[in-house]
Amino acid sequence: MRRMVVTGIVLAVLASGCGSESDRSGFRPATTDRSQGPAAAVTPQASDGRLGGAVVARPGGTETKGGVAAEDNCPDVEVEPRPQNLDHVSEVIFCLMNAMRADAGLPALTQQDELARASVDHSADMVAQKYFAHDSLDGRDVVARLTNVGYIPKTGNWVVGENLAWGSGVLATPKALVNAWMNSPPHRANLLASDYREVGMGVVFGTPSAKADSGVTVTTDFGVRPDATAPAAAPTASAATKRSARRARALRRCAKKRGAAKRRCVRAARRLR
Repeated sequence: MRRMVVTGIVLAVLASGCGSESDRSGFRPATTDRSQGPAAAVTPQASDGRLGGAVVARPGGTETKGGVAAEDNCPDVEVEPRPQNLDHVSEVIFCLMNAMRADAGLPALTQQDELARASVDHSADMVAQKYFAHDSLDGRDVVARLTNVGYIPKTGNWVVGENLAWGSGVLATPKALVNAWMNSPPHRANLLASDYREVGMGVVFGTPSAKADSGVTVTTDFGVRPDATAPAAAPTASAATKRSARRARALRRCAKKRGAAKRRCVRAARRLR
């Protein structure tokens, strides 16, 4: 039961992508099309979007896959992200995600520190290097990133997934982001997957587009390790959120630097605990 699922969405121009899955029979890394070309149209209720892909992966292989009352309990669903309110925006997105799961009769997700580290780092990297994809420019996919932060164990079963999104203005509100995911079949499937129990919220101010500096980029890394030996006790959600916010702030400061100074700054920011 080892697999990976990834999906991405840009709240700008409408188009869709795909996803992938892997199992013990032979792992194959997902191939991500960075061109983001259109494949199948969807119609989000509150926003349009350009979609990345949806990927499910388990050790052994990767395969690409192409009642709402609970949300009334989430405050500020139309708040526009600002550098000063990202912690709050992240919590509202998290609330809406769990509301969608509650409406579907699924257990709530809890925030997890290692998933948050990987999510924040990937969002910040996409903003800093101006790309939008599940594969980092250095070639790492979500499995590699979650292995690097220690979430994926060396032995035992696991399932991990990833959703991406970015938007600006009213298309960057928690409501717009979650609505767009929920109106895309592969992204909705990831968000409502019964496998997952944990999530990392990677909300970073800025976008992968040189034409839209004022916006937000979001990576949500999902996971479950049902029979893995967990590392030491996981920090509370609030501690994970605070650590992720410190790392995101440091990475935003790095964006003002250039050349070798910027690379040193990014390395130092990623080591923050």
